[in-house]
Amino acid sequence: MKIPIIVINAFLFISISHAAWEELGPGGGHTRSIEVSPLNANILYATSYTMPTRFARSVDAGTTWDLISTHNNLNYCLAVDPNDDDIVYSGSNTLIFKTTDGGMTWNGSSLPGIGTNGIVVHSTDPSIVYATGSEYESMIWYGVFSKSTDSGATWMSTRLDPNQGGATSIIMDPNDPEVIYVGGNYRQGVTGYPLIMKSTDGGTSFSNVAAGQLGASRYVLGLCNHPFNSSILYSATEQGIFRSLDTGSTWVQVAGYGYRYAMATSPADPTVVYAAGRDSLVYKSTDTGATWNATGAGVRGGAVYHMTVSPVQASQVYLGTMMSLYRSTNSGSDWFASHDGLYMTSINDFHVAPSLPTTIYIEQFDVGVCKTTNSGNDWTLLPSFLSCGNLCAVRVHNDDPDRVFALEGTG
Repeated sequence: MKIPIIVINAFLFISISHAAWEELGPGGGHTRSIEVSPLNANILYATSYTMPTRFARSVDAGTTWDLISTHNNLNYCLAVDPNDDDIVYSGSNTLIFKTTDGGMTWNGSSLPGIGTNGIVVHSTDPSIVYATGSEYESMIWYGVFSKSTDSGATWMSTRLDPNQGGATSIIMDPNDPEVIYVGGNYRQGVTGYPLIMKSTDGGTSFSNVAAGQLGASRYVLGLCNHPFNSSILYSATEQGIFRSLDTGSTWVQVAGYGYRYAMATSPADPTVVYAAGRDSLVYKSTDTGATWNATGAGVRGGAVYHMTVSPVQASQVYLGTMMSLYRSTNSGSDWFASHDGLYMTSINDFHVAPSLPTTIYIEQFDVGVCKTTNSGNDWTLLPSFLSCGNLCAVRVHNDDPDRVFALEGTG
């Protein structure tokens, strides 16, 4: 009698082990990068900030998303080829990945010791790609500029400054792709100074146009430029927002909203500029950066690391936060989570209620505790009760599905 039982159990184990898995949600999670195709505003790419990186694509302007692939590194930035939106570059730690099939498969090229924080593709010669980031050597970080002349197959990198520091952002002149600006910082002793490095020869040489121009700022966190007028540039620092009207020669502070990591505008309406950063507040200018005001409601999830605007509809704006991807369709007046099919989260722990198996609690990394009462068809984010940010474990009472125990990192 024991032999048939062994055979049946083995059969069941084999059947279960080969069963298909289905994503139950919840949608959202730390969305690190978002880019809109310059050729088709309905096509967007987004990435997680997880290991491995998860890549998602939308073909309906961010209404719904499909997870399409992964690569085994953290993603920091994306760039879509302006001539072919199936070609996308992904900047990560020590590698720059490239896809030629719309994100289905990726190949990496090596940048030893360098984490890439920004990429732009040459507007008239797609074989030329510029990148910037930080190089780690002998326990010291340095800001670097990298360039490829063979469509990302190989790269040459140079340090932007001999002092320790880093580079955070890169933009290219809309009228002259040989003109490049890189934002970052350098340190002398314990004192930090801002960098806005400008090149007029495709990255062969650079000069710091921020020297003495950004007040008490120590870091340049974000850069943006007017999509048509080469003279107008914007920079975001830990002290606030600055503007230049003369291709970076002089800078004037126009707002005091510090620590803005992301800035964006659109060819559809270049008078409108957005900035967002370490909190969930979004700031907007409607007069080409002269004045700024907070705008909109509904964004949750702490820091905004990336932002992009539709190139054909300036009212359509996208934010990547630590909680989710947010979208506005009315120029930032209102924001809503746009993560149908966008599963970017890491789940630290989950538990099914023993007395009511349709009720499940999960802890999403950097998001909070979510609950479903219908086996994952719908999820609700519960009010935050955390002090250190994340849970180690969550358990439900054996007899009461509404009684939950949680173990936080600090106890």
